[in-house]
Amino acid sequence: MVAKAIEEIYKHDVLETATRILQHLNGVFRYAQAKGLCRDNPVGPAREILPRKKDNGRIPALPD
Repeated sequence: MVAKAIEEIYKHDVLETATRILQHLNGVFRYAQAKGLCRDNPVGPAREILPRKKDNGRIPALPD
């Protein structure tokens, strides 16, 4: 269910929004696990739907 929702958000080309929603959901499920309200966190597998951030290839300058 989480993966389907995130996939739909990502289809609308709003990667940052999908990432933030996953972060919030992860916090909710971790809290629920800590309280004993659920056993599994379905957010982990849903993260695999979103692409990783691309490395822009820049190397930061070294201070003198």
